[in-house]
Amino acid sequence: MRELVVRLAGENPGWGYRRIEGELVGFGGSLAGSTGWEILRREGIGPAPRRLESSWAEFLRRQAASILECDFLTVDTVFFRRFYVLFVLELQSVACIWPGSARILTVLG
Repeated sequence: MRELVVRLAGENPGWGYRRIEGELVGFGGSLAGSTGWEILRREGIGPAPRRLESSWAEFLRRQAASILECDFLTVDTVFFRRFYVLFVLELQSVACIWPGSARILTVLG
């Protein structure tokens, strides 16, 4: 029963000991709420709302895979020509992406 309680808490971080107790009743088992709370406490599993929280650094690390930075700039040459440059940087891999092509250059790494 202890393994099942720990597994349910690990797979469902939003569930507290009361929800786990209700799920066990649905499986045909019975467990007092205080027993479920004690099992979670002894295993070092905190309350459900705290298990859902993450630090700012963890949030940014998870989001880095989908964040792109871009910059648009102009470059003037000595021959009075102007080039327009769109610069795109993928944060997770720190790679420069050339728009309009499949080429990716690694900047750092």
